Amino acid sequence: NNSAAKIFFDKSGLSLRNIIEVLWVDKPTDIIAFVGPEGDLTQSEKLLLRENGFGFCSLTKSTLRAQQAVVVALGALRSLL
Repeated sequence: NNSAAKIFFDKSGLSLRNIIEVLWVDKPTDIIAFVGPEGDLTQSEKLLLRENGFGFCSLTKSTLRAQQAVVVALGALRSLL
């Protein structure tokens, strides 16, 4: 979907605030959110996400457990709707 914002939540990404500002301006019709597994993704898996249009977003300065990341990510995205 070309009108969908694709976001992968990873500590190497842009800040959550920056992503929210972009989403607020772009107003995508859909948001596809991807949270990786506990042990993280491999570099080749992350490259595959980038090649498929996913932007990387850092939720916090610390590394979150996957379960916590899902809650924080969905809460932040829900606040946009």
